[in-house]
Amino acid sequence: MQVECGAQQVNMMKQMFKDMQLSKDSQNDFLAHIQSTRNSLAGVDFSAEILTNGTWPQMETPTCQLPPQLKTCVDRFDFWFKQKNANRVLTWLFAHGQVELQTNYTADKKYQFIVNTFQAAILCLFNEVDEITCKEITTRCQITSEQFKACMMKLCDPKLKVLNKEVNKPVFDANEKIRVNEKFKSAAVRNNLIPQKVVKKKTTEATAEESQQAKQVAKERTFVIQAHIVKVMKAQKQYRYQNVVTDIIRNITMFKADPKMVKEQIEVLIRDEYMKRDENDKANLIYLP
Repeated sequence: MQVECGAQQVNMMKQMFKDMQLSKDSQNDFLAHIQSTRNSLAGVDFSAEILTNGTWPQMETPTCQLPPQLKTCVDRFDFWFKQKNANRVLTWLFAHGQVELQTNYTADKKYQFIVNTFQAAILCLFNEVDEITCKEITTRCQITSEQFKACMMKLCDPKLKVLNKEVNKPVFDANEKIRVNEKFKSAAVRNNLIPQKVVKKKTTEATAEESQQAKQVAKERTFVIQAHIVKVMKAQKQYRYQNVVTDIIRNITMFKADPKMVKEQIEVLIRDEYMKRDENDKANLIYLP
């Protein structure tokens, strides 16, 4: 795998698996701490994933004013983690959070809404008020207009109508008032309301890190090719040039060897006097012990 992906990439993957185990252990330790200290998480089933900075893909860290129930959980976890890890700092990635909320206002049955952190902050405002303007929502939740629109487009979707808006258009005026749809009904008890992420097209120009990784992978592949060439020539003593190229491509299974790269490494090994061309037949190679 190191040859295929590069040593740096493999090390990052190893750290990712360590993070996954660390998250499980930390979660168990935190819950044990809560029980031993008889603290309460306000009835919230809380869990946090701990990622090592620099190992995982770069993630945005937008701000969000959490609902009181979630803020209590975050503050207590943060305090507990800092006590155990004095030299480590947590940066909360609210954009990647997921929350499950249960309705207590629907008449026919209770529903569960699966939402992101920003949507949870918006919906929890309606525990305090019956009606609120779009401007007040963005101000109180401290979210950007882009995040607000993405969240509200799903919450106000005409097919579900978790929230009711005054204007039946996919725009949100600052002074438009939003209310909870108390007549909400759905065939499903669990409703996933998380907005679909917009994947930006990746530019064709590689980043400096990607370029460095590509160079490292190419370098490690040349070592593998050279090792196979020497192994073949040591066994054959004399071998046709084209047969060497064919054997190397067939023998290397961890990646698809490029014929051009194989030929280049043959020339490198000739230059370094691991082998030479037959003076009477240039298409024949001779191994030099």
